[in-house]
Amino acid sequence: MTPHLSEEQVASYRNRSLAAAELIRASKHIAECEGCRARVASASELYTGVEAFRAVLESEAAVPAHLTYDEIAAYVDHRLAKEETEEIEQHARECGSCAAALAELETLQRDMAAPANLPGWRARVSEIWREVSACKAGMVLAGAAACAALVLVVVRKSVPEAPPLNASAAHQQIQQPAGIRDGKRIIATAPGGAVTGLDDLPARLRASVERALTAKQIEAPAELAVLTGKRGVLLGSQPTPSGVELLGPMGVVVEEQTPTIRWKPVAGAEYRVSIYNDHFEEMAKSPWIRESEWQVANALARGARYSWQLGVREKGAEFTVPAPPAPEARFRVLSAAGEAEINRLKAIDPGAHLVLGIAYAQLGLLDEAESELLTAHEQNPDSSVVAALARSAARLRNTKP
Repeated sequence: MTPHLSEEQVASYRNRSLAAAELIRASKHIAECEGCRARVASASELYTGVEAFRAVLESEAAVPAHLTYDEIAAYVDHRLAKEETEEIEQHARECGSCAAALAELETLQRDMAAPANLPGWRARVSEIWREVSACKAGMVLAGAAACAALVLVVVRKSVPEAPPLNASAAHQQIQQPAGIRDGKRIIATAPGGAVTGLDDLPARLRASVERALTAKQIEAPAELAVLTGKRGVLLGSQPTPSGVELLGPMGVVVEEQTPTIRWKPVAGAEYRVSIYNDHFEEMAKSPWIRESEWQVANALARGARYSWQLGVREKGAEFTVPAPPAPEARFRVLSAAGEAEINRLKAIDPGAHLVLGIAYAQLGLLDEAESELLTAHEQNPDSSVVAALARSAARLRNTKP
């Protein structure tokens, strides 16, 4: 048994100011030492702590009971029937603590190069797991993080130490998250490459998400090639307004049927927006205005492709942008099927920013895709995969005409 806690340690333990490593050592000692447990908290305080912990559990009543150690061990060892495996994976998608426990035990299993040479290690892990699950008084006060960390510390003491990692490898190992949290689900990639946490998605979107996670980049949808016009051949000279720049939408799909057209203005000029369909028929036109944007007044057709031009009057001259040889400013309105898919995903889990971002990108809504993936990265700051996907979506958006 470790030495008894000092008065200073007891005080720091009670106000939760201990460093992580010291907290783990103190929690282990408190779990074994009745005297120090009594010093840390009175019976009434322990009761209050347990009641608070129970209240947290009751507030999460919608989540099924946590997995037992035996269930987690059987899952990690692939000893369950298909139906049982699916039940555990479904639970892990809804329960962050059990998903983390699964990931940690899988990590332990990989760390053990030769588990056959370590007799009794599984029994020891089982014993520790049951102790933690029993929520001893010291562990209740220490909190769930200390419990999980204590399991790892004690178990790994029974495992032969691996060769020391160099600084770069150690940093990568520490920074690699157990899974990507995306709304209600936890997305993880198994050692064999299989992606878990996507079972509730439509098959086409699930395949897109799996490819994106594996490649760490967003595929450019075929739709963008149609919307990205080629530069024409200029047969004659034509004046162009100085400083006027079209901002969008160009080379993308838009979700709204009344999109807002934007441009970079110049001082003293007037503007008029004209929108055409694929047959070069004028479908909408603004009045002459001095603002730098205009929202289409009448709803455009879902699934239809359009192009737009900006008329500019400046210092008595009139110009049209874009002018040859610049490509047309094209966009498409999201189809009804695409809109239904987005609404369905939002209804299932509005907090699933990673999945929604990939779905947006797949449909060609690049601005929305980048926004959602940046939010997913904010929620998973240590995930190099999510960071790479956000950068990939930004590149796609920035390469449009």
